[in-house]
Amino acid sequence: MMHYDVPLHPFQATVAVDPHSISPLTGHGVDELGALSTGGMALYMCTPQSFPPTPVSRACVMSRSTQFSDDVLFLARDHLRLDEQCRSRHSDETSRLTAEFLRSQARLAVLNGHAAADGISLTCGHHCAAKTGTAQLYSSVRAMVPVLRNRYVFCQFSVAAQEAIVPSLSIGLSTPEMPLNTLVGTWSHSIGLSSSGQILLSSRWYSCVPGRGTFGVGSTIGVLVFLDGSKVIPSWDGEMVTAYITYSVDGQPVRTTQRPQALLAAAQAAASAAAAAEPYAMALPLPRDRDLFPTLTLHSPLTQVFCRFCAADMVHATRAQIGAPPGVVVYALDGSVVLDRDQA
Repeated sequence: MMHYDVPLHPFQATVAVDPHSISPLTGHGVDELGALSTGGMALYMCTPQSFPPTPVSRACVMSRSTQFSDDVLFLARDHLRLDEQCRSRHSDETSRLTAEFLRSQARLAVLNGHAAADGISLTCGHHCAAKTGTAQLYSSVRAMVPVLRNRYVFCQFSVAAQEAIVPSLSIGLSTPEMPLNTLVGTWSHSIGLSSSGQILLSSRWYSCVPGRGTFGVGSTIGVLVFLDGSKVIPSWDGEMVTAYITYSVDGQPVRTTQRPQALLAAAQAAASAAAAAEPYAMALPLPRDRDLFPTLTLHSPLTQVFCRFCAADMVHATRAQIGAPPGVVVYALDGSVVLDRDQA
C-alpha cells in the first residue's frame, strides 16, 4: 500500500482465518506457522525490498513523476538549442561544427548518467546533480562532452543546498581514467577547486588568496580552460599536452598564493599564449590522446549543483569576471559563443 494512494474516508474491515487452512507458501498449518514464528524462524515473513530505506532516497522516489516532466522540458530545450545552433547562418563556424558533431553522436552538453557514481541523482535533464546516498565518501560525475581543443571553453556550476547544510564539494576537470569514487584533483591529470578554498592539482594542494577561493550555498563557480593541443611535450609518460585552467567564484577570478612550476616554466619560455596572457591560470599536463571532461565531486549529502554548459545559461560572464584574455573567442561546452572576439 505504500506505492498507492489510500482513501481517507473511514471504513470497517473484518479478517477471518480458517484454522484448518494450509499455508500455500510452506505447506504448514496455522498452528505450525505460529510455532515457527515463536521459535524465531518466521519463514512466511519478508521485509519489502522495493521501497528505499532512507528519507532522502524515499523523497527521490516520490518525486519521480515531477522529475520526469522536468527532464522532458529540459531535453526539448537542449535539442531546440542544438538545432538552432546548426541552422543559424550567423553562428560561429566552431559552434556550428560542434553542434553538428553532437547531433550526429546523439550527445548533449549535460552530465553523463553512465559516468556518475552510485548515490548521485541527476535531475533537470541531467543538468542538476545531487548526492542522495551515503555509501561512498566521495561521489563524482563527469560531463558527457569533453572540452574543445585549442579553444577557450567556459562552464559554470551553481551550488544550492538547505540553509542548515554547509556544502562540501569540489569542481574541476578530469580524464575518463579517474574513478568515480575519487575526489577530483587527487587523481593524476585532474584538477579541482574545493569549497574550502583550495585547488587540488594532481594530488597537490595550492592555497588560494584569502577571500577568493571559498564558496558555499548560492555561489556560482566558473571554470575557464584552454587545452593547448598544438604544443606537444615529450616526457617519460609519453607525449603530453597542457591545459590551462582559470577558476572564478561569483565573478571574481581565483588566484593561488604560489603558481605551479610547470606554469612558471611555460610562461617564461612563452611556449603558449595562454600561459603568458593569463595570470590566474593553473597548468595541468595530460596525455596527448586524452580528453578532458568537466567533473563534479560531492562530499556532503543534500547538496545540489546546477551545471551551466550553454552560453544562454551563463551568469558573471565578462572577461574580467572569468579571467579570459582579450581578443579571443570563449565558447561554452556545447559550442555556443559566450564571449565574441570584440566583447569585453
